[in-house]
Amino acid sequence: MLVEDLQYKIIEYDEFRRVNADLFVHKTELLNRFINDFPINSINNLSLEEYVIGLGSHTSFCYRLERELGIVGDMRGSFSKIFGVYYGIFGEDNEERYRATFRYGRTVEEAFSDVKLQITNLLNAELIHDDEAIEKNKIAELFKYKLLGTYFPDDYLNLYSSQHLDHFIRVFELGTDKNTFLDKQQVLFDFRDSMPIMADWSNLEYNEFLYKYWRPPSKTVRARLKEFENVPDTVNPQFVELEIISFPEDDINTKGTKKSGKPNFKSQAEKNTYTGLRGEEIVFKKEEELLKGTNFKPDHISKKDDFANYDILSYEPDGTPKYIEVKSTRNKLGQTSFYISEQELQKAKEEPNYHIYVVFETHTTQPKIWKLGNPFRTINPNIKISPTNHFVQINSKPQ
Repeated sequence: MLVEDLQYKIIEYDEFRRVNADLFVHKTELLNRFINDFPINSINNLSLEEYVIGLGSHTSFCYRLERELGIVGDMRGSFSKIFGVYYGIFGEDNEERYRATFRYGRTVEEAFSDVKLQITNLLNAELIHDDEAIEKNKIAELFKYKLLGTYFPDDYLNLYSSQHLDHFIRVFELGTDKNTFLDKQQVLFDFRDSMPIMADWSNLEYNEFLYKYWRPPSKTVRARLKEFENVPDTVNPQFVELEIISFPEDDINTKGTKKSGKPNFKSQAEKNTYTGLRGEEIVFKKEEELLKGTNFKPDHISKKDDFANYDILSYEPDGTPKYIEVKSTRNKLGQTSFYISEQELQKAKEEPNYHIYVVFETHTTQPKIWKLGNPFRTINPNIKISPTNHFVQINSKPQ
């Protein structure tokens, strides 16, 4: 991620939320209205007609949760069976009737009884902060976190998919070993709270920010990203030697602050993702070349583990493991800046053979790879590291 783009987006969005304060008041009113109409202690008394989607009612529990509260958080696109019971058709069976999801029971009545029990248990578990009970509750993930985001908007993002959580964690380079939905959500909360401007945002405002600028890519874009990983044989990366030098006094943390016109964030985000993938693939192929003829092969870890604290596992000629974190830019040789997560920083400090590789000019046929080494085990006064999510700035010149 380009640091200056993140800073610009934060400032722009902070103004957006101030100008559009009524939008978040409206969302809060919708949530409060739903909770007042369906208090936790009344859910077990709902009739099928009051609960299901598919009957044409705009006042049922499931219809209002999905459609009326869609402005708060979108869960559309899933099948109606996610609600446990529903009214409609299924597969090739075109008869419209009440239907049940078998995980709750073999009949509609049995399933509906258990669905109401599971919803009530889920919401009561949050009241006493029983995370284990929340994780084990049999309600499907999308529906589960829609319920929790609705009834407890001060404690949950209205973000319902583990894949979306993973996407945002990758976007902000918040490498983590956390596995559960709740832990991953907390990673995003910690990131927000670490940033001076963002720390003042409510969960509803933060949620809007995430999807406004970093909405997870569509299937089409994901396919394009996959294609972009393939580096043609015509690309000939070269290693370069650079010397770290001091910054001019008036040049610290100013790059990119002067903007002309409004940037296209969607296009920029896509370009940044391409750049990151391209840089990793360039380094991986170069490491393959270096290890050719040995008994060792590099492993592209980030393709298998989004939360590893490095991108590529390679080896020295003697077989010593080498942990490589790749930072990529389309810029020419010289100044570079990047984020390094707390977990990556700790890995760098603890692992003597941890390396930062900076790939310049990734979009060209002759990208330049600078083996920066590990600048975090010893203090270099010419490397500027800001404490907020560890923003690293380095000025360099050819040796």
